[in-house]
Amino acid sequence: FIATREFGRIRVPMNISGTLSLPKDSVLAVALNNMKVDIAHIPLYGDAHLRFMSGKTAVKADLGINRCKVETLLKDYASHIIPEAGKVSTDAEINMTVHADGHYDHQTGKLPQMLAELTIPDCSIAYDGFAGQTLKIGFKADAEVTGSGKLNMNISKMDAGMHGMELTAVAGADDLLGDDPDLNIDGILLADLDSLDSFLPDSLGIQAKGNLSALVKGKARL
Repeated sequence: FIATREFGRIRVPMNISGTLSLPKDSVLAVALNNMKVDIAHIPLYGDAHLRFMSGKTAVKADLGINRCKVETLLKDYASHIIPEAGKVSTDAEINMTVHADGHYDHQTGKLPQMLAELTIPDCSIAYDGFAGQTLKIGFKADAEVTGSGKLNMNISKMDAGMHGMELTAVAGADDLLGDDPDLNIDGILLADLDSLDSFLPDSLGIQAKGNLSALVKGKARL
């Protein structure tokens, strides 16, 4: 259990297995092999090898999350903080992989080279307060920390649809941690106005017929 002042005691199950060793090396080295960690129903796995040197740490690791069930997290944990989260039903699952190979600089904070991928396969989300209304989503993104320390991100799939409306888009960001990151998005929004019309309350006095499509395209620097 975790005791919190505001939300009381929250049960957090934890299960850890794997092998920890200190390989013979010229510097302090740590190896984690066949690691499996289940914390609050988040299933983590991976292997990691660390070498602690003066001013930097060598990192070689492969980590991931395998089929983390979002509904379980919402009902067992998020609902303690946001009660409405317990009213969400979904078959959404989160998968993530991370590969790291390089050095972490203690002074500058420069990260080792990394590749990460996050996917949410096509799924449905429903909320008790909106009977018959289901949101369908699908998501895939990858991120890279380059040898120069830049963090780039690419969203290759961003789909959402609900009651006659569909959004399909891709997006990207270059040098997210830099002083002037470059952002872009490219997508299309489709709407079946007949379906939307049946969803609108009669009290609004609005009627909609036909189909609507709109392009979503843009670039920005922050």
